[in-house]
Amino acid sequence: MKFAATISDVRYVKISEMFNVTKKEKIMTEKRLVRTVRDKWIGGVCGGIAKYFGWDSAVVRLIYVFLTLFTAFSGVLAYIILWIVMPREDDF
Repeated sequence: MKFAATISDVRYVKISEMFNVTKKEKIMTEKRLVRTVRDKWIGGVCGGIAKYFGWDSAVVRLIYVFLTLFTAFSGVLAYIILWIVMPREDDF
């Protein structure tokens, strides 16, 4: 019995190639750090961090407040930088 293909003929194919996944769909399935639109108080940064790590957003906000108070309010600068750098959730 002869097989139609040999082992050397086998080509490794990415899953995205097999199912013809577009670039936008591929980005949507990847885990991304983005600012949330629904779970936000100011800019959605803490909500986005909570969503990325799978934590409760209230816990992230409490951690942020304590870190900001104990680091001479440098957390405010970090929040503003993250607000500028992190893309919005609905942009993807």
